[in-house]
Amino acid sequence: MKFDTQIEPAAPRMPHGFVPTRTRRMPEATCEKLGAGVFAADALAAGEAAGAAAGPPQLPARRRSAMTKASRTTRKIVHSMNYRKSVPTTTTESVLLELFAATNRSQRLLRAAFEGAPMTTDEYGVYSLLGFRGPIAPAKLASALGMQRSRLSNYLSRMDERGDLVREADEQDGRSVFVELSAAGKARVKAAVPYFAAAAVPFHRALGARRAATAAALREVSAALDEAAEEVAAAQAGSAD
Repeated sequence: MKFDTQIEPAAPRMPHGFVPTRTRRMPEATCEKLGAGVFAADALAAGEAAGAAAGPPQLPARRRSAMTKASRTTRKIVHSMNYRKSVPTTTTESVLLELFAATNRSQRLLRAAFEGAPMTTDEYGVYSLLGFRGPIAPAKLASALGMQRSRLSNYLSRMDERGDLVREADEQDGRSVFVELSAAGKARVKAAVPYFAAAAVPFHRALGARRAATAAALREVSAALDEAAEEVAAAQAGSAD
């Protein structure tokens, strides 16, 4: 009697390290060529029944216990991955830290969208808001941008050198001026609009119906930040005295 024993890869649910064997009955013609008889069908059926009753080969108890613990750990990890929060969050409940993380994400998004743009993302913020609010006093523009006056002054100086800025004297106060974009400045910011839209359109799409509520919440956050900044500045001034 002749058997053809083949070693096959372990099935997915088999214990680690166990390689099952499968015994096939060779075709009768092949067995006759080899000079071997063929097992009768009832003998094969009896052998299969005996194997099923005996069950799969058992590993040592210590190894089975270790494998069971590993299986539980794997299921726990998979469960954690499937039910992990989809909304990104920081490790604390601090709104300020959440805002810090959101700022980093917004900057990363804009930098990617503005690759090859005719201006930087910061310049686009100044140009676009000036085009929307101008003519406007530099102090009010700095407040609207949440930017220090000295930093805004550097941007306005560069815009003036490019010919993108128009300064007009305040008729009521000769010591102050109003600023607005020139025709060249409007053309420059217009060329950068598609780059901004590349980031704004998918972002607004992701917000969906929450867009207006999110904008209102951000305005409240900006007001709270200004109030906190004034309180910190007053405290520092008091400690200096």
